Amino acid sequence: MDITLISPGMLPTMNQSCDQCQVRRRKCNRALHCSMCIKAELQCTYRTKLKKRGPRGTIVERLKKMQEDEAAQNSTASRSETTIAGQASNQVYSASRLDEVDIIHPTPAPTRTASEALNFDVSPLDVSPLALAPTTTLTRVTTSSLSSVLTMAEIDNLVTKYFHHIHPCYPFLDREWFLEGLGTIEHADSVFGTMVLALCALTMAFITEVIRDDESEEFRVRRERVIAEVTLRHYTRALGSNTTLEQVITTFHLGLYFSIVFGDEAGHFRVAESAHLARSMGLHHASTYVDMDPAQRSRTMAVYCFVVVRNRACELRQGTSQVVCLGQSPLLPSFDDAVDPAYRLFSMDTRTVEISHLALLTNLFDVVTPEFCRCARDQCDLNSCRLSPSDIVNYVSKLERAAASICPKTFSAVQPALSLWDEVWWIEVLMGQQWIAAHIWHMAVQHGIDISGLEGGKFQRWPLEIADTVAQVLTTANLRSVHILGTGLAHRLSYINSCGSQYLQATEVEEQELERALANLQHISEVVVGWDPRYWTRRLQQSATHTCKA
Repeated sequence: MDITLISPGMLPTMNQSCDQCQVRRRKCNRALHCSMCIKAELQCTYRTKLKKRGPRGTIVERLKKMQEDEAAQNSTASRSETTIAGQASNQVYSASRLDEVDIIHPTPAPTRTASEALNFDVSPLDVSPLALAPTTTLTRVTTSSLSSVLTMAEIDNLVTKYFHHIHPCYPFLDREWFLEGLGTIEHADSVFGTMVLALCALTMAFITEVIRDDESEEFRVRRERVIAEVTLRHYTRALGSNTTLEQVITTFHLGLYFSIVFGDEAGHFRVAESAHLARSMGLHHASTYVDMDPAQRSRTMAVYCFVVVRNRACELRQGTSQVVCLGQSPLLPSFDDAVDPAYRLFSMDTRTVEISHLALLTNLFDVVTPEFCRCARDQCDLNSCRLSPSDIVNYVSKLERAAASICPKTFSAVQPALSLWDEVWWIEVLMGQQWIAAHIWHMAVQHGIDISGLEGGKFQRWPLEIADTVAQVLTTANLRSVHILGTGLAHRLSYINSCGSQYLQATEVEEQELERALANLQHISEVVVGWDPRYWTRRLQQSATHTCKA
């Protein structure tokens, strides 16, 4: 509804935000001329309630440009009505667009309103054509060609650099599949075209921010224009009933782009999650979520739960100063290696179990706090950690209640011999919080927590149970994964061994349990001894000897 159709006395305020505030994600005061539009010098309109939203802040100039184009089109159309009819009107419009973009238009371009132009499937030249480099020679371009954003020579150059610099760090994109699609691509506004532009924008960011081959202002401006075109089209969630492989890869590339450009550490978590999400979706084995077989859909649902919880955890992280380098992943084992043992425990062949699995992890959603996140990554000072004994007890109780209330038969029906802590641990694996348990162990020792009265004494010996499950994860995961080698695994293993030694020194345990705990440490030693025998053999032997003497 246009504000020109509303008399001042009819509606003092509107019942929805204006179009521009919806797109820019601003809080609108719903006046006929809202304060946000006045401040940004935008035309305040109330045509429709938009379903798609654009990125924050950067959309302002695009809105201005679209409104200017619309005004010019309307004035041109009104003049044409009085002088030329029918086809002549289209010729006048086409000529005006030709002067603006300086290319040859083979067919007249249809007019669009500002609201229509905000839709994600609009073609590049209908919104704001990108300025090509002065040296670019482009004789003929259609509105659906990738060359309207970057020339094919530039795209080929960026793709080559992508596979040389970035692909070795995240080798999940199949080169032959991508190049085959690139050779036959026809539409820039297709999901594959959007993926290509996202890949090019990521490579341009890598060139300017990492290897610094081209730091010119002109190159940066073109990079921003390319990423604006990508974000304008990529308004689809990374998982849904019709999610395609190309959209998942675009999500991954967008996350890595903003991680490089803005140093967003939480964004780097999302990059890794998108990569694992893409792997779990089958990549080249299934086009969409619907096309997957039941086992693949179950895995995807599990990974989606994992992504939701981890994203929440990353948003809550505060005060960290860790520098995340390209090629390192904050996740420990590769997701397939970590989840496979847990996946075999479930009967995931029905939709009911999938929903139960989702509900279980959603129920654990609110227990992920900033302190737990920092502790899980060994970024807090153990002497001044604000986690209290009650936090730990409540956390453990929450896990038990969730497991018992939502899917009480899921584990026991498959493998009745598993203890409750084994069940809880595999839930933790799916949440991506493998190392929280190790810190809980340490905190229990520090604070002298008495667990004997908790839930009928089920957790009377839970620290040793945690030692068991830590060893299980270390021995079942592929610890030589590239995602582990760059994430301080040595520090984490040393930390676990230190926790184990301190617990055994501070606690009176039976001889049989002591042997079992030492065997767990030996399992860890066997896994990592091949990496650096001189260091790890000596370190673990000293730890075991010191523990035995104590």
